[in-house]
Amino acid sequence: MQIIKKRKVIAFLLIGIALLAFLWLASIPTLQAANEQADDLVVTVDPDSKSVTQIFNLTIKDKNPNDSKVIVPLNGNFTFIDSLEGGSTVTKDEAKQQLIIDWPEGGEKKAVLKFKATTYGTYTLRAYTIRDTQMVTSAPVEINYEAEAQADSKEAVDAKTEKAAEKKNNANGN
Repeated sequence: MQIIKKRKVIAFLLIGIALLAFLWLASIPTLQAANEQADDLVVTVDPDSKSVTQIFNLTIKDKNPNDSKVIVPLNGNFTFIDSLEGGSTVTKDEAKQQLIIDWPEGGEKKAVLKFKATTYGTYTLRAYTIRDTQMVTSAPVEINYEAEAQADSKEAVDAKTEKAAEKKNNANGN
């Protein structure tokens, strides 16, 4: 009788452990397939390399007729100023640090967003949307912002040096 009770207790313990293990494994999020890059969601930037005091435009074009919105993740390295063209509605989600672009029904899916860099460096931007519960991203674009002194072209530096030399010569009476 003692052996039967022990076997029942062991069996219940094993069943309980197996059930807990199953529940634990079921609660672990499964890895989705890698995010897909879509050719019909395009992001371009103009200009692609400037100083931090200048403004750049980010253009988003979405050629998929089923997309109703696109999201552009932001970071603290640039500030969204305004939406310049397109019939889209742009909303800034402060909590998630992203812009949400709602496309107009039946209209062109193009938005031009105006930004200003706040710190210099190289940044990668992309847009994404959800299609059939799968995240689809645009190809990334890279923006290079240099410190003001580095952003001057060689010609501008040479012109400044030449003007300084002329002033010095004029001051010396030459």
